[in-house]
Amino acid sequence: MHSHALGHRPCASDQSFGLAGCVLFSPFLLRALLLLFVAGLLTACDDAEPVLPQSDTELASDTELTELEEETSAGCGSDSDCNSAAPRCLLSTGTCVQCLDDVDCDGGKCSGLGVCRYGCDSDADCAPPTPSCNTASGVCEVCAIDADCPVDNPHCTDGTCVQCVASTDCESGACVDHACIAACTSDAQCAPRACDQERGRCVECTRDEHCTESSNGAHCSSLNLCVSCTADEHCAASSIGAYCQLGWGSCVACLDSSHCSPGWTCDFYRCKAPCESDADCASPRPVCHSTAKLCVECENDAQCQGWFCDQEERDCDECLLDEHCSPGKTCSADHWCR
Repeated sequence: MHSHALGHRPCASDQSFGLAGCVLFSPFLLRALLLLFVAGLLTACDDAEPVLPQSDTELASDTELTELEEETSAGCGSDSDCNSAAPRCLLSTGTCVQCLDDVDCDGGKCSGLGVCRYGCDSDADCAPPTPSCNTASGVCEVCAIDADCPVDNPHCTDGTCVQCVASTDCESGACVDHACIAACTSDAQCAPRACDQERGRCVECTRDEHCTESSNGAHCSSLNLCVSCTADEHCAASSIGAYCQLGWGSCVACLDSSHCSPGWTCDFYRCKAPCESDADCASPRPVCHSTAKLCVECENDAQCQGWFCDQEERDCDECLLDEHCSPGKTCSADHWCR
């Protein structure tokens, strides 16, 4: 019997192990197979693409996407992206605008909207003789309101101080081309008032037709004022009285005591009953006058609830003097603030 080295195995003569068994256990063939396996691995590694960490790959993609979105969504990224009408790029919004600051406006001012304004934004941008800023047009003007104008030209129109805007602004005469003229020759010069051609001055009316829209009355008085009446016939339907007091142009209850019931007295155009005390009187004349002994509306201001007691007529009126009226109004002849 022969001894054999480790790893060697003879092939049986009857080939009971088969040819495969002889080859598999051959040390030379094993080495060859191992070398081929290693060579195959090296070749596979050379052909494969390198694998980057997933986080690095995603970061690169996100950055590229962000840059692409910015380029696509923004209207501009620099001034070179803008045209001559709006040459500056407002980076915060990616919008082309006229200006970013005043130096872009050639003497004008750059507004917060990126628009050049060649004028003013407020009175601070203006100086005499045009101290008021018309913010709508961006133009410095002489005035914005009447209060900006001097006494001799007290009305502001179109940024300029003038003597008058309408004939109602003139104490006499007519307003023509924003100036009060000494005399008028036609109603057109006095609109919406009328021309008293005899005196050459603008008045409220010269005939009844001028009073059709007046709140003071439908008739023109001898004083060229629209009033309620100029004759008793105008008072026929009046709830106040059937007689016309020509001085006021108002309908009244009486002109003298003959117009009142027996025993009553016409006191300042009102029929009044005699009395001894307030108990003898009733609304609308609840006060018995202490000396006249007639029922009257009042004897002092305290009885007029904020109005004023006319001591001659003994009734409560809205005003007796101009100072009783709010600014801009005067006390009329019939004691109303107008």
